[in-house]
Amino acid sequence: MENLNHLRQLLALAETGNYRKAGERLGMSHSAVSQTIAKLEGLFEVTLFEKSGGETVPTAFGLRVVDSSKTMLMELERATRDLESLEDHRGGELVIGADPALCESLISPAIARTIEQRPNLKFKVNVTAPGKEIKKLRDRQIDLYIGLKPDEVVADLKYTDIKLKPPIVLCRKDHPLKNSNTITVTDMEQFPCISGEFPEWIKTEFNNRHVSAGGKFDKFRTLFLISQSHTLVRQVLMYGKNTLAVLPKEIVKKELKSRQLKELKLDPPVFPGLVDGVIAFNQEYPITPAAKLIAKIIQEMTADLTQHSEGKN
Repeated sequence: MENLNHLRQLLALAETGNYRKAGERLGMSHSAVSQTIAKLEGLFEVTLFEKSGGETVPTAFGLRVVDSSKTMLMELERATRDLESLEDHRGGELVIGADPALCESLISPAIARTIEQRPNLKFKVNVTAPGKEIKKLRDRQIDLYIGLKPDEVVADLKYTDIKLKPPIVLCRKDHPLKNSNTITVTDMEQFPCISGEFPEWIKTEFNNRHVSAGGKFDKFRTLFLISQSHTLVRQVLMYGKNTLAVLPKEIVKKELKSRQLKELKLDPPVFPGLVDGVIAFNQEYPITPAAKLIAKIIQEMTADLTQHSEGKN
């Protein structure tokens, strides 16, 4: 473990650029960090750090050692988490890569159901937009991804298709369009519009529907201000009297119930029905029991949603 502590001190110094700050981060003296670096430099017989602009920065060789150290520590943490999850099916830690559009509508209730069966399980939710899941799954930053279907599907990841609730178009109760039963994109063009980020295939489908309705191509990009934060979209909507927004319904349930906000029917719609989503795993690593459990719960929840939608039709 002493060698691991040495690597942690090396990384702390590289990230802070200061012996004192590195020591404070690790709860030790700056002189102890200095002694460790000197010991490592003696071991490798090279200079790992040098002074530059008032900071302590890695040399060219030091950068290589820092990168290798970071990889080793990440792999050790992942292996420890895997062993804990496989060893004790009642506990462990699960890191979920969640599409921001689904954090409140699907991920939160799914975690609640999982906790009923695994009360000692620890959760971390890593907000992951579609398209970002590939690197995070490959690097094992997340155990699974749950979200909208990404534009790119790769062979080393395993995908399970699910259907998801579509976001809705919203306005404030005092918006000029509040009394409209149905609105068009032409109506929306008169007002500032904001939405969360969506994969390209959704934007293309929207554009195709709009073109078939007589509109101009690529309306999605010209119509909507895009934000990766759904919280920001909600705040802009609440403070902007004339603003329109596209958000998951669950995020604004309270505001809809209190009639602070109103749902608008868009024709042609941004989403004509349920939206394609996926649960994705990295096939090169074992799937933990906890990950299997929450994936099963989510499949059951989305299957119920599909049956309800088919029943309405």
